[in-house]
Amino acid sequence: MCAASVLAFGVQVAWAQPANPTVKPPDTAASAGGVKFAQVTSDRDNFTGDRIRFPYTTLIVEATKLGNGGGTTPVCVPARTNLLGVGKGTLNANGSVKEMSIFSLKAPAVPPVLATSSPDEVKEAQAAAATATAQCGTVPVAAVGQAVLLDPEMLRKSPPERFGWTYGTLVVPYKYQVQGDRSLSGGATLGGYAGFRGSPFGGPSLVFMGFAGATKVDVPTTRNGQAVTESVAGLSYGVGLLGSIKDAFKVGFVIGADRVDNKLGYVNNGKTWISFSLGYDFYQ
Repeated sequence: MCAASVLAFGVQVAWAQPANPTVKPPDTAASAGGVKFAQVTSDRDNFTGDRIRFPYTTLIVEATKLGNGGGTTPVCVPARTNLLGVGKGTLNANGSVKEMSIFSLKAPAVPPVLATSSPDEVKEAQAAAATATAQCGTVPVAAVGQAVLLDPEMLRKSPPERFGWTYGTLVVPYKYQVQGDRSLSGGATLGGYAGFRGSPFGGPSLVFMGFAGATKVDVPTTRNGQAVTESVAGLSYGVGLLGSIKDAFKVGFVIGADRVDNKLGYVNNGKTWISFSLGYDFYQ
């Protein structure tokens, strides 16, 4: 697959030349020259179940029909078209294997005009058809029932608006106790988090999440008449808001608490701490 970029009608178009491979969709058995599901190892590249859209970019990419084997064909995905992540797979084209992210359309890019359509719905469909013609030219618009193949590298370099559940491991650069002894401690890994990712303002990607996991807490104690600090097992829990601008600059705010055995007399037991940072990658 070779790629180029042109500017048409004021809209950036990413063009991917079809390599004419033989492709099988992800829900059928795979063979050489086909698309098959691959195990996803990173949530950052795992688009399964997520809804994405490119607000300003029209894509001309390869697609195949879901449910049947066959070759690929170039299709146009107009700007602001909603795509649903189906999974990840490999594409064998011209003897080389390429990892691809697979998407389907949630709804037609150009709404159909039906006998029951209202005047407003007819106007909306006509406007969508005119926009698709201006952006796509003679390239057919991607249809419901097609598997749209997107290059993961392109998704990393030009991240779309993305909506869906997410998970990972939460790491904070420091913890400041706003209750308790108001101390400042170093960074810590707080275990797993789960949340929802979205782009509510059409710009930065935001993750609203909750976390809970085992942690180690430094508890002051006395041993043989001397004051020492002992690391004990505990539980960290809380919520946070994590953000990413252009998938590169990170920002985050986390509020939580640590809890250990009450018998240890830990002054910050169950007391609130916060962590805020710009440029620090909270999620791994």
